[in-house]
Amino acid sequence: MRLDAERNRTHLLATARAMAEETSGGEPPALNELARRAGVGVATVYRHFADADALAVTLMEEPLGALGALLDRAVAEADAASALRALFHDVLALEMEHPMVARLVHAPPAAMADHVAKLQTAAELVVRRAKRMRVLRAGVSADDVCHLLLGVHAAARAASDPRAAARKYADVVLAGLLEPGAVSTDGGACAPGGLDGDRTRCRPARGG
Repeated sequence: MRLDAERNRTHLLATARAMAEETSGGEPPALNELARRAGVGVATVYRHFADADALAVTLMEEPLGALGALLDRAVAEADAASALRALFHDVLALEMEHPMVARLVHAPPAAMADHVAKLQTAAELVVRRAKRMRVLRAGVSADDVCHLLLGVHAAARAASDPRAAARKYADVVLAGLLEPGAVSTDGGACAPGGLDGDRTRCRPARGG
């Protein structure tokens, strides 16, 4: 790719990302609108992106990788309660930083459907283990957790301090999701971290 073409592509992606993050749902812009905002001809945009889906896929590559890394860590976490907390808090934080993540999870472009299905499988593993360990309330599914994440994300973005609100609302939701008196795998009790922004945490079991 020629240097000027590479610069154009970088500029278009930065502009498209900014436009997407201005919307509540992280919607990628229409190609004509992108051209206008970026100050280039429509033909220039189409040379880099064949259609709106191609733009969306490119924009979501980085958030997709970050989301996959978060889910891998949650699956690898030995403690079921800690894994569930990490899944909820970390994915929510990523959604707040990149609103496109919410769209990626709930309405992925067709070209990314297989990748998103793998991420959903990882999330289901975390949720199933939490239910098996009696950390998560019975009857709560991975889809429920996903929908709650979307709801908390939408509510937090409407607050005056969205990031602080996201942490607060996440604690409230997690307090409702956890079984009363739930314990971590080492016997420690799990309790909400409170509304001061601390994460829900498990208290280590006392020796003796």
